Amino acid sequence: MGLLNRRLRPFDQAAALNQVLAELVFPYTLQDFLLAVLNQLALWIPGDGYYAYAADPEDPHLILRVTRAATGIASVGPNYAGLVMGASIRPVPLELPPQSDPWAISATEDGMLQCGFGPYALLRIALPSRTRLLESEHRQINQWLRQIAPILDLVRHTHASNPSNRVATSSPSDHVDPRLDFSLQIPRVVQLLCGLGADVVSATDGFLVTWDDRRDGETVWSIGLGLHVQNIISPIDLYQKSRHWRYALWNADTMPPALLQSGFKSLLALPLNPDENSGGILCYVTTAPVEPSESLGTTLERLVGSLNTSLGSRQAATRTARSYLDTLLASTTLLDQADPYNKNHHSQVAQLCARIGIKLGLPQERVANLELAGRLHDLGMVTVALEMTARRGNLAEQSREIIQQHPTIGADLLLGLPEDIVPPVVSQAIREHHERWDGTGYPSGLAQHALSLEGRILGCAEQFVARISNRSYRAGLPVSRALYDIHQLANHHLDPEVVSCLLDLYRDAGATPVGPSAS
Repeated sequence: MGLLNRRLRPFDQAAALNQVLAELVFPYTLQDFLLAVLNQLALWIPGDGYYAYAADPEDPHLILRVTRAATGIASVGPNYAGLVMGASIRPVPLELPPQSDPWAISATEDGMLQCGFGPYALLRIALPSRTRLLESEHRQINQWLRQIAPILDLVRHTHASNPSNRVATSSPSDHVDPRLDFSLQIPRVVQLLCGLGADVVSATDGFLVTWDDRRDGETVWSIGLGLHVQNIISPIDLYQKSRHWRYALWNADTMPPALLQSGFKSLLALPLNPDENSGGILCYVTTAPVEPSESLGTTLERLVGSLNTSLGSRQAATRTARSYLDTLLASTTLLDQADPYNKNHHSQVAQLCARIGIKLGLPQERVANLELAGRLHDLGMVTVALEMTARRGNLAEQSREIIQQHPTIGADLLLGLPEDIVPPVVSQAIREHHERWDGTGYPSGLAQHALSLEGRILGCAEQFVARISNRSYRAGLPVSRALYDIHQLANHHLDPEVVSCLLDLYRDAGATPVGPSAS
């Protein structure tokens, strides 16, 4: 009796792609993705069992096996597993066989339908006996697998990346905010799908810009000429033009002339609305026209929905973190106000730190970090003051030990804040501002270049401000005398380069060090 032809069941390829995306759950593992694909193939292709291989390109051994069998899985030996088919067991190899064509679809000798899924994955379907599919049906399967391959490539990349799932850029021209979690790889998926629609994957460039009620537009992702495109068309203007649509698509006859002159043929804009306080725009340009379709629209809508969810969660966390930071800054202000001899101490230290940073030629971002560290450097004293109040006995014996805890306490109060709110170097400088160049400081006894530059600057600035400030036991020193004292501490307690910079700052303003004999 000859082979029977079992036709494919009715199958909506766009709906199947959407369902695969719907089944992915953060953190989006390779196993989840392949299982979602097999689930859709099982609805489409009559079979007794379905399984998948995926191999690491750096190590060709099998790294993942997913099986969706009719009855179950049995052990058949070290190199084979078994699909339980009623009363029989069909053995299947546990290795990814060599593939001359990574997209080929063919029937194997043991009755399997083998579907190439790119160079690093392979799907196999155990067809019922005496069953075959037509070549035209092979082409349909191949078309759908190629359509979803960009998502496989993305998830496979993440599977092989480090545990933090930080986004990796593909070339020096790419930009991505290192704070973003894996869910913001979604722009990369859209880029690949958009490129497939234009048949020019490598010529798709784009950017993602977000904003909220406290921050103007911020580029959190870009690829290729994405930053150049922002200079041609404003992200805010693009958002206003597209915000009432799922996506907006301009081709050669409607897109800005400057983009045409740059060689682009299509402009795709996807407005983002994570919540009522924030927005964003995801934009792509391609060097070949992108054809609009219902399938493209449905897929983009689902991806943008996931991106909105991710951005909304991130921005809600950011607002909480900013509120917490505002509370900490208010705490140091209250600390200064509670001590008449420390009035404006934190703001003075912050301003001097910033001036030293500028004099040293540090970039604006590091200067801002220095200023923030200055505003928070004695944050730990809030806790210390409360602890001192609660202590009993001889406070003179206990106070030194307690006070020396304040750099560590202050730094620890900043732990867990997002790096875009408080960069790690800020808490590091706070922890180090009582360390000394010669290693005699606290809390860790670090010396010289084991200390961050920010920590060395903060330590010098605080010592200078402390000397010119009034204290209960003495009046503040004249600036010239304080400069002399700081100069004497160079190469001992303080970094000589930072001291030299401080002296230059005041020398430019007409102040020079004057020792006690000359004062």
